[in-house]
Amino acid sequence: MQLLPGKTLRAKGVTVTLAEGGGRLTAQEVTYDLGAGRVSASGQVTYSDSRVKQLRATRLTLDLKRGVVAASGQVRAAAPAFQAAAAAFDFRASQAVLQGPYTLSSGSNYSGGASSRLLLTFKGTRLSGVSAPNPASLQRFGPYLK
Repeated sequence: MQLLPGKTLRAKGVTVTLAEGGGRLTAQEVTYDLGAGRVSASGQVTYSDSRVKQLRATRLTLDLKRGVVAASGQVRAAAPAFQAAAAAFDFRASQAVLQGPYTLSSGSNYSGGASSRLLLTFKGTRLSGVSAPNPASLQRFGPYLK
């Protein structure tokens, strides 16, 4: 473990439990940028919380200040069941975006090509999707889906 006081905390082969939302993150390498309020993880990343189960990706970023989780690189989850090139979850707004190519099979089935995006809204245990979302509704996800 490496600590640069007031700047970053870096650890390898760790599991982190987050206070906000009760999330659990496991990765080969995790870096916490204290100033930015951002946790970055890489290498066999797995993330779960009360809204998404067994999210796996090559890389994952948690923006603790904005309540956003962004994943990229062979992204998949057990619940809701999906695969995507990238995904971003805004848990404060109870919405997520899957960036194509993607497939989702959780109640309703959705799929999209490489340039497509699916906007999801969580309402309790229900999930609804919009396969051609308004660009304005995707704007806040822009910084997380590069």
